[in-house]
Amino acid sequence: MDTCTNVCPSIHVYNTLCVHYAVCTWEETRIRKAVVAASWVLMILINASIVFLKQHSIVDGFAALGLWIVIEGLLRLATVRRNRKAESLSL
Repeated sequence: MDTCTNVCPSIHVYNTLCVHYAVCTWEETRIRKAVVAASWVLMILINASIVFLKQHSIVDGFAALGLWIVIEGLLRLATVRRNRKAESLSL
């Protein structure tokens, strides 16, 4: 019996988004359309279930989406910078 305290952003939603993104971008699974489709379905069902079970509100889910967008943006920026640094060192 979880209480609705300390739940924003929803780490359930955040983790689900991270796993789904990994499935959709990893070369091994990205080419398998059934796996990507199953990931979409599971992501939607998991995220809907936490709201229906009243473990989180929709606001918690959107906060987790915002957190994921920020973290993903920072990771992409760090990757670009690392690649630029590696290119300049190899020249």
